[in-house]
Amino acid sequence: MKAEIRVEPANSIIRVNFAGEFDIEYYRSFYVKLVNRKDFKPGINMIWDISGLDLKKINTDLVMELGVISIENAKKRGNGKTAIVAGSDHQFGTARMFGSLYMNSLPVRFHPFRTLDEAEKWIESDQESDYPD
Repeated sequence: MKAEIRVEPANSIIRVNFAGEFDIEYYRSFYVKLVNRKDFKPGINMIWDISGLDLKKINTDLVMELGVISIENAKKRGNGKTAIVAGSDHQFGTARMFGSLYMNSLPVRFHPFRTLDEAEKWIESDQESDYPD
């Protein structure tokens, strides 16, 4: 698993492109490093593209562990928006499962999308998450 981060301070957006086979320990380390970066501001909006991520081995326990990681870092993450771009039905369903389990436990507004264009429009809008739709 790898993650490529692009910070766009002018747009107040962090973009993350994930690729490879999902690994919970890599993700945990990545997320903690991300929210502790000097250029990370609590509440910044993020677009996470998981369309290159292999989720074949993910299960409910791992989705719950993702939630634990998010809750542990919620104060540093802040209340920004996070758009997830999911290319496959499996990725989209996994993102929706995460949202269903944790959207009321986290300050972040969360929404999965099928395309980058949809994700960008939502991030740039004043619209709150209408998830689940």
